[in-house]
Amino acid sequence: MPIGRQDVLDTLADPAAQRFKFTVGSLTVSPLGYADVRQAIGDGDIDVQPGGGSDAVYDRRLNTIFTQNGDPPLNVADRAQILHECTHATFDAYGWVTNLREDEVAAYLAQLTFMFIANPTPFPRHVGPTGRPFADLIFGFSAVIEKYGLHQASGFGALIDPMDVDALEGLVVRMPKYSGLLPADVSSYPGVPGVHSQIDALRRALRGARRPSVRYSNVVARPPSQKLEVF
Repeated sequence: MPIGRQDVLDTLADPAAQRFKFTVGSLTVSPLGYADVRQAIGDGDIDVQPGGGSDAVYDRRLNTIFTQNGDPPLNVADRAQILHECTHATFDAYGWVTNLREDEVAAYLAQLTFMFIANPTPFPRHVGPTGRPFADLIFGFSAVIEKYGLHQASGFGALIDPMDVDALEGLVVRMPKYSGLLPADVSSYPGVPGVHSQIDALRRALRGARRPSVRYSNVVARPPSQKLEVF
């Protein structure tokens, strides 16, 4: 039985996903965001389909999470990988135009913070470049998680310094699949239809506020023929 919709819903409801909140640039990762994605999946606004690859993927064009190969029950690494893609889905659900490098930094920080909370282990120490991009990414992101205490109550709501974000972006683009990402590249899809406006309306109602709805523009950094989109 492949990894499916219920596995994604269960991951979003995992207690470890409720214990961290941080901001990278203009992007905030929070339990509220994961709750909204869970609601969007439950309502059918974001679809979940079994994927055919070793990695899970969130496809902004289709508003669909494609799960990785494998069978339940999921281990911590499996759930963390799904949460990485749900982090992308959070920003898309809100209709945010995101810088794609920041988007990946936020998703990897969420993935690894989730792992450290769900399965506490001593933090790996980075003793210098290994020549292996993914190993260096793990070490570098782990150091930032430890620096801000993202896995601890004291780090809840942390704002990651732009210099640290820049360093993490450098680790991301060393990965072959992200090597073509330019600093100005942004998400060029309009978000999940209706979801962000519904969420905004609900929150305004809960606050008793009356504000006009927000319309998000579709920004493209480069001509369509040159556009690079990473999920």
